[in-house]
Amino acid sequence: MKKNVYVLYGGISAEHEVSIRSGKTIIQYLDRNKYDVHPIYINKKGVWHPLGITGPDIQEEDLVKSSDLSIADSIAAFLHTDYDSSLENVFFSVLHGTGGEDGTMQGFLKTLNVPFTGNSVLSSAVTMDKGITNRLLKANDISQAKFIVLDRWSLDSIEDIDTKEIIEKLGLPVYVKPCNAGSSVGITHVKKEEEFKEAFELAFKYDPRILLEEEVLGVEVELTVVGNKEIKASIPGSYMSQDQFLDYDDKYNNPNQIAEIPYPKDEETQNKLKKLAVKAYKACSCMGFARVDIFIRKGDGALLVNEINTLPGMTTISLAQRLWEQAYGLDYPAFIDMLIELAEEAHRERNSLVVDRS
Repeated sequence: MKKNVYVLYGGISAEHEVSIRSGKTIIQYLDRNKYDVHPIYINKKGVWHPLGITGPDIQEEDLVKSSDLSIADSIAAFLHTDYDSSLENVFFSVLHGTGGEDGTMQGFLKTLNVPFTGNSVLSSAVTMDKGITNRLLKANDISQAKFIVLDRWSLDSIEDIDTKEIIEKLGLPVYVKPCNAGSSVGITHVKKEEEFKEAFELAFKYDPRILLEEEVLGVEVELTVVGNKEIKASIPGSYMSQDQFLDYDDKYNNPNQIAEIPYPKDEETQNKLKKLAVKAYKACSCMGFARVDIFIRKGDGALLVNEINTLPGMTTISLAQRLWEQAYGLDYPAFIDMLIELAEEAHRERNSLVVDRS
């Protein structure tokens, strides 16, 4: 009997559109010989829209629906009419950003006691907050750019921020970004002191806590790290071979972005990058899979962990699956199979734990 795979996409975050494209990719590549595929679109207000069993050729415009139901009523309707808990079910979430990648959805699915792909509540919440991630990496002696975390709740106004002290600690340019956001949303590359105010205002629109990081000149590479108990990293790859910042449009709307896989070419650096990616993954208690982004600094070649993304883009131009395929030979359907198997392994482990004192 086929398993039911419920693909969650859309969501309440600024990465809504990217999530739809990731959802389309997963829906397309799920093996219909093994799975009945049930897309569930979540609109920007959080309302669930189950589409029923679909084929692989569904068009992107057909993946978006509207409804007058409340969030609670839409979820209740799904559980009552579209979901059978007696069957083999797995939830495959590609809900990027707030509400999907921050532990919120993981907690809900854990409450339902269903297998779900990707990371746990803990690792999702920790890695979604760039400030917490940086502090955790620092505690584990993992190299990264110099940083400062600012909290809006501790400020009377933006004018209270001492920009001269920031420049003294981090220099210029500085990246100002929301602690809880992804896909380059809300990020400003500040080159002059007078640009800080506008950068703070933008970042604070997305999160009450913001991260300031020194600029690292060099190349940013990505590695896909996979596993629960046995953890492995892919070969590294990069979208660039020169100093530049990839904004939201570069990452998701530029079909001319050319990936270099592997990058760098020398095996010694590749192996160092793999070890560092696995160390960062373990430090944040990641499971399932994640993308680890690492800077190779110009000049001294230092390796600095930039970010851990526990639900990376799964669009056709995203690197996550492509890196794994070149490293281990798994095509997209096989890669998805592996993530589902890891979800089921994690689910069995959760259900094996003792929850009473008898």
